[in-house]
Amino acid sequence: MHTSTQPSNKVDQSAKTGASFALGNIDSADSGSLHTPDGDLKLQDIDFVEKVGEPRTFDPEHRHQMIQEKMATWRQIFLGGLTHQIALAHDPDYRYPSQKFVKCDDVMGRELDYVAPEAWWYEQDGELRLRLNFGERTWCVKGKNPVIRIGAEVNLLPTLEKLYLLTEAGEFDEIIEKMVIVSQR
Repeated sequence: MHTSTQPSNKVDQSAKTGASFALGNIDSADSGSLHTPDGDLKLQDIDFVEKVGEPRTFDPEHRHQMIQEKMATWRQIFLGGLTHQIALAHDPDYRYPSQKFVKCDDVMGRELDYVAPEAWWYEQDGELRLRLNFGERTWCVKGKNPVIRIGAEVNLLPTLEKLYLLTEAGEFDEIIEKMVIVSQR
């Protein structure tokens, strides 16, 4: 089986230690304190350019049961994506460790690879926008990927941090639920 060596690009140190990142100031990870973005954490303060649509469902009872069972997992998947986006906003050379399957001597095995996440932000009409994604999804589904107006690049990191804290507090659950495609049983 092949093994890969770590590239010279920077790698998320929290992946090695298992610790989570600290919002805002990287030095605060050692002190255990969190830097919160300016102002109160309110979902209504987020400037949605494109809101998320209603999920497709044929059985409201089944949908409610699915949400109750899986929301904690969905929230963690979305938080994982936000973690990568925050790290990418801090450092454009950010890479995270990922395993991929490779075939060597007719035997399938796993190989460690360092992957650069695709940025969720882009510029349109002279302003920065943030397209929210769920998990590793890099394609855009109309009505499933809400878009937030960021404005200037200096607002990117505080907005990502605010989204992280709102999601962690459970205030983003309705939007996450709508981002997940819910289909008929």
